[in-house]
Amino acid sequence: MKRLVCMAIMAREKSGFPESGLVRKTYCIRRLDFPPSVRLTRKSLLRWFALSIGLISERESRQTALDILDSVLYSIFALREPMTSEELLGLIKHRSDKTVSEKLLLYHLHRLAELGLIVRKKKRYCFNSAPKSAPDSFAEGFNHWVSADAIETLSGIESAFEELSKVYKK
Repeated sequence: MKRLVCMAIMAREKSGFPESGLVRKTYCIRRLDFPPSVRLTRKSLLRWFALSIGLISERESRQTALDILDSVLYSIFALREPMTSEELLGLIKHRSDKTVSEKLLLYHLHRLAELGLIVRKKKRYCFNSAPKSAPDSFAEGFNHWVSADAIETLSGIESAFEELSKVYKK
C-alpha cells in the first residue's frame, strides 16, 4: 500500500501542479536603477537591457548571450537587414571574434522570440514591430508585445487576489 502511495505522489510531482498547463508565457522583468553611467557605452546598455528583461541573471557573465543579442540588434537597427541564423553566426564571428554553436544561437533567438522582441520571417530574424507602427519603433513594439501581456497578467492576478480575499473573509 505504501508503495502505491509513493508512486502516486511521484507521478503527481512529475506532472507538476494541475494549473501548470495554464501557463502561456513566462516573463522575468526586473526593476533596475538606470544611472547615467549605464548610458555611457553600448556594452553597459546591452547588459542592463538583458538583465532587465531576464536574458541574463545578476550573477552570471553569459557573454555569449550578450554577443548574440548585440548582433541581432546590430543587424536590425544598424544594418537594417534582417539576417538568417547562418548570417548571424558570421556576424558574431566578425564582430566579437567568437565562434558560437548554431544550437546555442538558435536557443537565444528562440528566447528573444518568446519574449516577442523578434520574429522569424522567411528564415530571417527581424524586430517584431507593433501593428500599425513604424517597422523600427522598438518602444512601440516592446510595449505592444510585452506590456500588453503584462497588463493582462496583472489584471488576472488582481482578480485572483480579490477572489482569495473573499474566500478568506467567509
